[in-house]
Amino acid sequence: MPGPADGTLGQTDPTTALARSERGLRQLIDSVRDPMLLIAHDGVIVVANPAAEELLGWAASDLAGMPVEDVIAPASRAEHRARREKFAADLPTGPVGVVGGVFALSRSGREIPVSIALAGIETADGPLMGVTIMDASARLSRERQDAALRRIAAAAGTELPVDRLLTMVVEEAASLLTADKSLMARFDPDGEVVIVGSHGDHLTSVGDHIPRGSGSSLVAVARTGAPARLFYDDLPEDDPIRELALTQDHHQALAVPISVHTRLWGGLMVAARDDVPPEAADALTRFAEYAGAVIGASESRAVERALRESEERFRLLADFIPQLVWTADADGAYDFLNRRWAEYTGVATEEQLGLRWLDRVHPDDHPALMRAWDAAVNGRAPFAAEFRIRRHDGLYRRFDARAVAMRDDTGAAVKWFGSNTDVEEARAAAAAVRASEAQLRAALDAGGMGAWTYDAARREVRVDRNVRTLFEIPDDITDAEVQGPLDERIHRDDRLLIREVMTRALEGVDADYRAEYRIVRDDGSLRWIDSRGQVARDADGAARMVTGVLLDVTAAREAGERLLRSQKLEALGTLAGGIAHDFNNLLQVVGGNVGLARDTLAAGHPALEPLGTVERAAQRGADLVDRILAFSRPEDGSPRDHLDIAALVDDTLDLLRPTLPAMIELRCSSAERLPPVVGDPAAVAQIVTNLAANAAQAIGRSPGVVRFEIDAVDLRAEDLPAVPDAREGRYVRVVVTDDGPGMDASVLPRIFDPFFTTKGPGAGTGLGLSIVQSLMRAHAGVVTVHSRPGTGTVFQLYFPVGSGAVIAGPEGAARPVATARAGRVLFVDDEPDLVALHERSLGRAGHVVSGYTDPRSALARFREGPDDFDVVVTDLSMPGMSGLELARGILALRPGIPVLIATGYIPPEERAEAEALGVRAILPKPSPIARVREVLAGVLADGGGRDTVPPPSARS
Repeated sequence: MPGPADGTLGQTDPTTALARSERGLRQLIDSVRDPMLLIAHDGVIVVANPAAEELLGWAASDLAGMPVEDVIAPASRAEHRARREKFAADLPTGPVGVVGGVFALSRSGREIPVSIALAGIETADGPLMGVTIMDASARLSRERQDAALRRIAAAAGTELPVDRLLTMVVEEAASLLTADKSLMARFDPDGEVVIVGSHGDHLTSVGDHIPRGSGSSLVAVARTGAPARLFYDDLPEDDPIRELALTQDHHQALAVPISVHTRLWGGLMVAARDDVPPEAADALTRFAEYAGAVIGASESRAVERALRESEERFRLLADFIPQLVWTADADGAYDFLNRRWAEYTGVATEEQLGLRWLDRVHPDDHPALMRAWDAAVNGRAPFAAEFRIRRHDGLYRRFDARAVAMRDDTGAAVKWFGSNTDVEEARAAAAAVRASEAQLRAALDAGGMGAWTYDAARREVRVDRNVRTLFEIPDDITDAEVQGPLDERIHRDDRLLIREVMTRALEGVDADYRAEYRIVRDDGSLRWIDSRGQVARDADGAARMVTGVLLDVTAAREAGERLLRSQKLEALGTLAGGIAHDFNNLLQVVGGNVGLARDTLAAGHPALEPLGTVERAAQRGADLVDRILAFSRPEDGSPRDHLDIAALVDDTLDLLRPTLPAMIELRCSSAERLPPVVGDPAAVAQIVTNLAANAAQAIGRSPGVVRFEIDAVDLRAEDLPAVPDAREGRYVRVVVTDDGPGMDASVLPRIFDPFFTTKGPGAGTGLGLSIVQSLMRAHAGVVTVHSRPGTGTVFQLYFPVGSGAVIAGPEGAARPVATARAGRVLFVDDEPDLVALHERSLGRAGHVVSGYTDPRSALARFREGPDDFDVVVTDLSMPGMSGLELARGILALRPGIPVLIATGYIPPEERAEAEALGVRAILPKPSPIARVREVLAGVLADGGGRDTVPPPSARS
């Protein structure tokens, strides 16, 4: 129940009522949302509500008793004091109005724009001034934002560049929000934050990029697309943004996204040393929205401008290029034709738009053209077709039409861009190129040549099928893999040479590339390759491409080597002829005088034995000359007959066995019933002897076997590559095999060269194999050799089978001497001792000899008395006049007189000339005196007749 102080029900004690009224007033003040202060007449704050605490940053207890001027900005204090004093002098009751343009001061020192509503309040302690504070920041900020945006809009209306407009946005934002720093950044596709405009201190420590890993508020916006408020103190200590911001005394930052046409373009940020005000987010968002609009408008204008420029460039380009350029809608109706269309067709482009251009297409090409178009439209593939278009003069030319479609989001074509290229000449040129390539290929094939290219930049080789065939490169090896197999084929000794030659060509030391080298084929055979190429260079002179051909020159090289060897043999033959002439004269003088001396000595005379030695030495010298002549000038006219090669080889080996080392065994085997061959038995015996001796020398002092195997073979066309210089036919083959050390590839090609030998000094002349080859050629045969180190050597002799008739020499055999009689002999030789010898020796036989060393003097003497002589004997080779010329002169003066020619060697053509002149006999040099007497006796015998002595190469 109520206490005594409450009084009677419905009645209130005045004191109680006043207290209750003051409590109600206080509750009312606290419940007001706006900041509110009660101020005494002396300007001291009595009461402050919670809203005032939040606005000013002071607690209500701190505000109570504080002069109100402490929460008024200095610039507004004087005006506020005047208003308060006026109000206090005549304190009204109730509201008296609102005062604007005042700035409150927060505890942090921030000036806050406010409006103040004043009212007089009666309390128990006396009248108080009620002050209601209304925050005008949002309104002022909005006004300032509107003003700033109007300034930017006004600048935009002057066509200010977009970068300058964006700079204005940054500066206006910084000014509006009183921020220390303001940045605008663009987010690139990689997430980089790139600064495009700034105000205040620049981020000099990180340049124009903000690292993606930093704690920047712009980075946060780039990641989330949403506004971000950042407190730099909260960032890790190693963050470069934190260190820079705190160095500049910045503590807060606020960033908002900038969107352009719904895509995140970048961000706008402000930073401050104090708190960034709450209204900053809305203001910054408005500026970001405006920046996005400016950027979007700029992009749209740029796109429109670029589109116009692109269309203009397209039209200019379309009118410039030589093709017929066009664009068409999805249905194929042309909506643009370039100037070339009108020039080509002779019809204005306006008259050919739509589908009317089809009227210019050849009627026969319409179906294929429409099928190609339907396939492109329905298959969503590029359009490609060839058809003929009528020219202004009525002629049709073929065009290659190509087009691509611009498609919408569904993939449907909305526009086609195409061009038609005149391919009439190109097709003709392509046909000509194909024909030229076919001709080139035919020429390469006919010449056995292969084509190759070397790309210097890529270091790649390309070869054609001829090169692959020659180098035995399988088809499954691609062009990219062909370099290795090509290099493996090249002889290892030639690889460095090829690299050096190519390097010199590429570096310009040599104008072109040319190399001759060997390749090794699967069967181990060597082939010689002549490779040539031309170097193509770029504008700077650097080698770009080498194009070349190569040719198998093995046959040509072997032919050249044979020609060179033939030339060597010819030179050696000339030398041998000279040796035979001079040396045979000396030998005949020695032998003849020995014979004369021996004839004057009685039997048993002590001088007979040394004279016999001298005579044998002279004969050995004559044999040596015969050996030289045998290989350098094989005698085609030597007596030949049908030979049993097997028996002849067997007999020759029987004679050789005692002369060879005992540890070397000779074996001979032959097939039964071998056909005969035509040849000179002495020459064949010499071939066998030389091969056996060569094999024995190769085996040396080690035990070994030399085998002779004889059979008959038929050589067909496919066999001829293995037997060079042979022809198809039947042959008797003699295979000579030894188990000596063999020969390598560097020695094998030179074994038949008379100027080459592997023998050391005193081990032989090295002429044996040369004689073998020469004698085989004289028999129309062939000799081949195969050898490898460590496998011995194999010689194969191919003797052509005879036809069955005996082949005799050009002269018949000497007739038996009938009755010897003395004669008058004109003897001519340029060797004085030889003339003196015959004068003495023939004189002893009763002949009257007139000797001359000068053939011209001899001819003059004969001219004085042609009947003074019965026979003429003359040397073949003499200075001033040859024996044949002398014989021609003598026979012209006295036809039929016997003429004999003495020579160490007479070539077949000179032998034939001698026969044509009527020369009776060919006397070999040297010949024993007895033989000369015998021939003279035969010539001078009753009935006369010809007497021919076998040439030196036919004598064993």
